Amino acid sequence: MGELVSPGSHSRIIKERSLVMWPFFACLRLVLLCVFAIPLTGCHRPAPQKYKEIVNGRDGSVLIEIPAGDFLAGGHGELGYVDHGLEPPIRKVSTKSYLIGKYSVTNQQYRRFVADTGYKSEGGWEQYAGKWPERAPVVGVSWNDANAYCEWAGVRLPTEVEWEKAARGTDGRLYPWGDEWDPKKVRCNLRSLDQDPGILGSSNSDGRGPVPVDRFEEGVSPYGCYQMSGNVSEWCSDLEQNRGRRALRPVGNWQTERELKVFFRPACGTSSPPSRWEDSLGFRVAKSSSGGE
Repeated sequence: MGELVSPGSHSRIIKERSLVMWPFFACLRLVLLCVFAIPLTGCHRPAPQKYKEIVNGRDGSVLIEIPAGDFLAGGHGELGYVDHGLEPPIRKVSTKSYLIGKYSVTNQQYRRFVADTGYKSEGGWEQYAGKWPERAPVVGVSWNDANAYCEWAGVRLPTEVEWEKAARGTDGRLYPWGDEWDPKKVRCNLRSLDQDPGILGSSNSDGRGPVPVDRFEEGVSPYGCYQMSGNVSEWCSDLEQNRGRRALRPVGNWQTERELKVFFRPACGTSSPPSRWEDSLGFRVAKSSSGGE
């Protein structure tokens, strides 16, 4: 026959068992919240919050103010690319506040620059500008061409550190939208999209090429910058002193295959001679903030 338990002892036993089981129920509650939140939130990183935007008077570029502070730069060296200087090791980097283009510089903007100044481009931008939309990023520009544009517009090219922070925020995410690379979701322009010209909205005959700068809203960075993964690679201001080469980010663009996902990470960069130009290389502008600390 079982031992009799007094009402007071019974209450104490229930309390003790509740304390023991509390961590289990707390974890269960957390799991259920996550499971049932998936249809509503997709369990992605938080949506980009609004940051201060200004319009540059000379060329009409929309500039987003990036706050001063630390961020996690670099990558994990997947596939050994870190050993080839494409994705440096993870490290904490501090920046002053600054402004950077919400979008890449477009064909329309670059055409105005040439018309206003009579500038003779080093690259072959004109052969692409007539082929792709006016609101697509200007390509076929060398670093020298991009720098000349910036001098006219009263801005500058971003440093690699500024470019990377604007592209991925402060939390060390792999891509502008988070850590997930889902081949079924269209978050950036890459080579595999040539099978769907409707997505590209391009005017060239085979449906390939850069897309307008305001496409792929699901791929924006935490600060609200568009197309910092895919579409075009972009010139940065950094100079490799011993080689005379200028930096560009990211390696991945509209000509890169989906399987080479590491190339679409903002941390993945390379460098090139400043006279180089091609149909997948453009730029965006930056400016030092008057309130920089």
